[in-house]
Amino acid sequence: MGDSNTIFMKKLALFALLLSASYALWAQKVVDKTFWKESFNEGTLPKGWKAVAQNDSSVNWIITDQPFPGSYGRNYQAPPIASNSRGYHLQYSPAVKVDRHYRKWKKAGKYPNAYVETDAIDCSKKNSVVLKFQQNFYWNDREADAKGGLIVTVSNDGKNWTEYDVRKNVGAGEDCLNPMNVEINITRTAAKQKNVYLRFTWRGLYHWYWMIDDVELSEAFDADMLAYSLASHNDTGNKFTSNDELVFKVVNLSSTKITKDFTCQLFVDKRDPITVTVPASKKKPIGIIDTVLVRFPNLDLTDVGLHKIRFISQLPGDLRTSNDTITKLLYSGAYELGAITNFTSSNGEYEITCNKAKVKLQFPRADIFRIWMAYDGDFTNPAGNDIVINLPEKAAAVSQSDEGDYYLFKTADIALRAYKNSLRFALYRADNQTLVWEEKKGMTYGEQTMQYITRGEKEYYYGGGMQNGRFSHRGKTIEMDIDYNWEDGGNPNPAPFFMSSNGWGALRNTYAPGKYSFEDTVKLGHTEPRFDSYYFVGNSMKDVLNDYTDITGKPFLMPRW
Repeated sequence: MGDSNTIFMKKLALFALLLSASYALWAQKVVDKTFWKESFNEGTLPKGWKAVAQNDSSVNWIITDQPFPGSYGRNYQAPPIASNSRGYHLQYSPAVKVDRHYRKWKKAGKYPNAYVETDAIDCSKKNSVVLKFQQNFYWNDREADAKGGLIVTVSNDGKNWTEYDVRKNVGAGEDCLNPMNVEINITRTAAKQKNVYLRFTWRGLYHWYWMIDDVELSEAFDADMLAYSLASHNDTGNKFTSNDELVFKVVNLSSTKITKDFTCQLFVDKRDPITVTVPASKKKPIGIIDTVLVRFPNLDLTDVGLHKIRFISQLPGDLRTSNDTITKLLYSGAYELGAITNFTSSNGEYEITCNKAKVKLQFPRADIFRIWMAYDGDFTNPAGNDIVINLPEKAAAVSQSDEGDYYLFKTADIALRAYKNSLRFALYRADNQTLVWEEKKGMTYGEQTMQYITRGEKEYYYGGGMQNGRFSHRGKTIEMDIDYNWEDGGNPNPAPFFMSSNGWGALRNTYAPGKYSFEDTVKLGHTEPRFDSYYFVGNSMKDVLNDYTDITGKPFLMPRW
């Protein structure tokens, strides 16, 4: 037990691992079924426990009431774990010894691996066993082992181990909630076993720390059904069909088998809910920790490229309802708006419908217009009045006509075409003959919304806020995302506005991160399913810049640099 030949039985254990960012999961206890607990209040390693440093005896687990003290690469203290019991806790801080010298460790092919292991715990009279603890950690993937992680392992013989990586959804260099509650149903390994061992293992990482407190074992709730995951679709990049099927995984976390039918409900967008029955009986029960697939077939998901779904398991008498629901946004790949299906005008605004999606056209001035798209017909403006702060009270005069293949919108300065099949836009000067810009294809949406514009033969692009070391963006890509890099190549203070040498500019009315690529096809994308852009037209870039500052505000002074 504990030597280098230890066999680790690696299991994904999709049914078992629950990580929570709040106390909600624990707050609904009806009866406290805890039968073993360790809070480290004595300030020393508990009797029978052992701490094993596998590569360097000076880097090991300790019991302490102090925070992570800081290290060469992270030279400030981390707060102590804000556990229920506070005070002393279990801590591993390899960065204190390794941070400055990690290259030497790397050259030697070693990591500061170490584990702490409990004494044997008697679970022989328990039909179900749930491991709970609180943690706080901070890790870095620099030179990390591909198999590295913060690992909890469970064994009933000290030789074969089932393991769980408990960094769930916390990436490298990201702060962990303090504390993070962890709950792992270990029934299959621990139930009815005389000798159960727990290990907390730091493996294959050089940085930074892991704090653990209030470790306990309890029996499961009498009735507890977990809505675990969506099994049929990814979060992004889906291809929706007219005969689709949504499939969910539910897991019986109860302390007993389920022997009666129960129902599950599915809500898709604003549609009526769908209810299915999950069969269970004494002859065919759903066992403890069994996973069941719940299917909702014959769904037409082709109406939009983004679906809001909510799935609810409805086990009668469920004692923990906080884990009964799955709520998700499902994004298609690049979903096109398609052909125009309806067109209306009201109070100087024009609304184009493409199935469920709607596009508004607004003309606040003769040389400024707005294209605003809502994939589900519900227009939103998360930026509010933060970006565009000064629009004229009266909109520009617009003449509108149906030109067969396209709708035409004319002001004193511009002519905007909206082609019908499929919807795409083209901007001309007021003569409707001199092209300013034209979409190569219609905009697409999904996880991000993208506009595709054909680049002019001699067209150049400028702007985008602070794009350090770059002036002209033709043939280049710029990021609309703050990277705090003030050096050459950084974009510490980008702005979603650019100008073209063809006498036009665009401002995306959003704070969502994005990326603009000025290749042969100019691709203008932001990570959100809505589209909202103001366009400016002038005889020069000076005119365009003045238009932009007319609606966003004039600077008081030139910047110091």
